[in-house]
Amino acid sequence: MSEKARKLRLEMRGFPRFLAAAVLVALMYVGLQEAWLAIFSAIFEQGATPDEVLTGPVQREAARISVESAAKEASLTVMHRRVAFQLGYQVGYGAGARGSSLTWSDAERAQLDKGLVPREQAASQLAEFLRIGDIQWLPVRNLGENLRLPNAIEADENAQAARIEAATTPRHKELYLLGAHTGVLSAQIDIAAAHGGRVWPVPPLAIARHAALAGVPRALWSPLLHVPVGQDPLQVSEAYRRSVIALETALGDANAIHAPQLQSPAQAR
Repeated sequence: MSEKARKLRLEMRGFPRFLAAAVLVALMYVGLQEAWLAIFSAIFEQGATPDEVLTGPVQREAARISVESAAKEASLTVMHRRVAFQLGYQVGYGAGARGSSLTWSDAERAQLDKGLVPREQAASQLAEFLRIGDIQWLPVRNLGENLRLPNAIEADENAQAARIEAATTPRHKELYLLGAHTGVLSAQIDIAAAHGGRVWPVPPLAIARHAALAGVPRALWSPLLHVPVGQDPLQVSEAYRRSVIALETALGDANAIHAPQLQSPAQAR
């Protein structure tokens, strides 16, 4: 046997071990992601309840937002409220969908990106209606960005909420943030229904808080806090979508938003 053939044979002997190691690393990555998602799910599920969060300080803040928004809202239409929520929903949905597809193949993710194009086009039209300029999307390129997506929304890292507030009112900013958190969870539910996988919850208190600050009645936002119970994933997806549509529809009603009165600290406790 020639020296060249001997080297080739030795290299081929090592290939199965290399392949096994590569598969192990890939499985560890997927397993690590699932583990972190499970940990974060447990943290979110064991937090305070909406009743414990929606206390005096939130009520006072909601009243302040209502007062500050009232004057400028007179020059806006009720559709501005609906559009602010819808824009947040589309931005959150895109980020949630990409975060749920991190372990997919390049071809599968390219197909997902193609499917998100109509949503991105719709979002651009919504942004044009609000006159806030080009949309800044939330990047979700790795596990770390996926895990901190709720924090990125809260911190307004794409400066979208601030631009909406400047163009409209503080109430519209809260509706945008409500839509963003809702969109993330909705995307996870849809992808889990269509492709399988875990749905790990958006912090439900973020949805509750922004809805309360915007003056949205509890009956409209309460169904958005958790994944609906159901055996068929497609039915679960459809049930959550109906709850989102119900809220969107109500936001187009001039009487749907509460306008809480300012309270003294003693009254709000």
